[in-house]
Amino acid sequence: MPPQGWSRDAVQGIDGNSEIILDQHPLTFEADLVSYEFYIHPLSGDVDPVNHFIEIRRPLCISGKEYCVSVGGCMTVCPNDGSNTATSCSASDVFCPFSQTCAASDPQQTCPAPEANPVWNTVLETKKSLPFSSLFQRIAFDPPIAVYPGDVIAAKGPFGRSKDVTFSGDLVNGQRTNFHQFVSAVVRKKASVYFSRICTRVSWDNYLSVVSNAEGVGLFRNPTSCERVIQNISMKLNIIETIQNFSMSVMIPSEPGSDILYGGMGPLKNEFPVDTNLSFIPFLVSGTVDNYEVYVTNNESLITNSSEITPHNPSTAFIHRFTEEGYLGIGIKASNSFEFAWHNFTIHIFGVIRNMVLDDHSVITSKVSVCILSK
Repeated sequence: MPPQGWSRDAVQGIDGNSEIILDQHPLTFEADLVSYEFYIHPLSGDVDPVNHFIEIRRPLCISGKEYCVSVGGCMTVCPNDGSNTATSCSASDVFCPFSQTCAASDPQQTCPAPEANPVWNTVLETKKSLPFSSLFQRIAFDPPIAVYPGDVIAAKGPFGRSKDVTFSGDLVNGQRTNFHQFVSAVVRKKASVYFSRICTRVSWDNYLSVVSNAEGVGLFRNPTSCERVIQNISMKLNIIETIQNFSMSVMIPSEPGSDILYGGMGPLKNEFPVDTNLSFIPFLVSGTVDNYEVYVTNNESLITNSSEITPHNPSTAFIHRFTEEGYLGIGIKASNSFEFAWHNFTIHIFGVIRNMVLDDHSVITSKVSVCILSK
């Protein structure tokens, strides 16, 4: 997964003109493509929106053959359709981990291998140009797009990558590497959730209702007839939303104690006076946030953390006071029970001039003297 913010684990990747295919990580089930997540390394150069992209590619086999995810190629009959959850081999046989099949040792057999290579076609509706910003980025699909087993990610751009690994990595310009680019896709699939409903009254309909806490909308309501009396039981579901497009604004009061807030000073609006209460105000398209942590990335130190009062509608501002001057890299982490997202920026904390005295005694030589002041 791409690091969600500034990270020392992300190193500078290949040049932005090389094509990357994550063929070692095909999708193994039918799902919906929700978003892309990736990490643009700040030292890798500028993003070219014309030539830099992320897309899904789908395998296409010749007539009479089908693509088999378990072997990474085309075969007349796939050795494993994914329905078996366990494979048992005799002591003399060889277990094939990718196809999850057994190869006999007498007569000697080999593990299944592709009979033909597929042609990889771009799924046009999944192709997205890269944004200009660096570090962690997310591109969402609304509505999501259907993707299928065997689909893989292909990309071109100045991505960060992992440090060298010992197993097979991504394809770069058709050559196998031993590292992985920080590019990924977020998908979702339907899952069955089973509930136990216990009756408290014979021949009385027992209703189970499921609602979304975030939207306050009922998802379904289903009656079940009760046949015997058992003690009552209740259940509460907490629906967690994915954090989308998280950012943070820093504001300063117009005067001490005032509720009127303004942005920072300077051309980038990121300059603030020392020893002043700064208000950090979160913004995001959607998501559930339980907590915020603020780090100074210059030395990776945690300077404050704050709990979100309304997790399903994150909007709680928190205050921090910087007591030292300087240019500070700030990383803010928003998190819930399942994930976290980062927002990174730089601020300048400057000193305030107090009790200035103009001492002109040293330049006064007579009762009539002229003093020239300059910056």
